[in-house]
Amino acid sequence: WVTTTCTLDYSTVAIADKFGNLSLVRLPHNTNDDVDEDPTGTKSLWDRGLLSGASQKADCIAVTHIGETIISLSKAALIPGGSDSLVYTTLSGAVGMLVPFTSNEDHDFFQHLEMHLRGEILLSVAETI
Repeated sequence: WVTTTCTLDYSTVAIADKFGNLSLVRLPHNTNDDVDEDPTGTKSLWDRGLLSGASQKADCIAVTHIGETIISLSKAALIPGGSDSLVYTTLSGAVGMLVPFTSNEDHDFFQHLEMHLRGEILLSVAETI
């Protein structure tokens, strides 16, 4: 039940489904273009193994649950020359973005920001009760 996809690079694809999940899938580095394992087609179906004998399977890099049905995915840069981000829109009109961190300092900053915001939300909820 895939709703939309977006090609990120030659071997990586972002996939969204109707349940609000967003997945990043990549072909392994040892993938090759040889698809004629059985050019005659006489190999029986039960001898092919997992996934009906698909010789090359994709690796799931990341999965996240957005919570709403994603209807569009697009790769875009926030600033010219900057790193690419993944922009999505949902069925209810929300717009979101997945931005890659370029350094550990960025990760630490946003982790601390999240911690402080959670503290402020808890304080404001406690004051209203």
